[in-house]
Amino acid sequence: MLNPIFQQLAHLVKNLTGSNSTINHLPKTVDDPTQRKPVIEKANSLLDWKPTVSLSEGIIPTIEYFKQLDISLYT
Repeated sequence: MLNPIFQQLAHLVKNLTGSNSTINHLPKTVDDPTQRKPVIEKANSLLDWKPTVSLSEGIIPTIEYFKQLDISLYT
């Protein structure tokens, strides 16, 4: 089963892009980490960094970036 965070992210991207794509759930690969959990406190203490925008706000420029790529170069 897909991690609920990834499920939410997939639906967020799908909604923000207006896509009618199907979200496919594929089996994990053998080298897939069993747990992904960024430690924001560690980034803050080592890099003096903390997030300043929400995921839904920050994903929009990423979507716009990918919309402008020439996809024929990657297929």
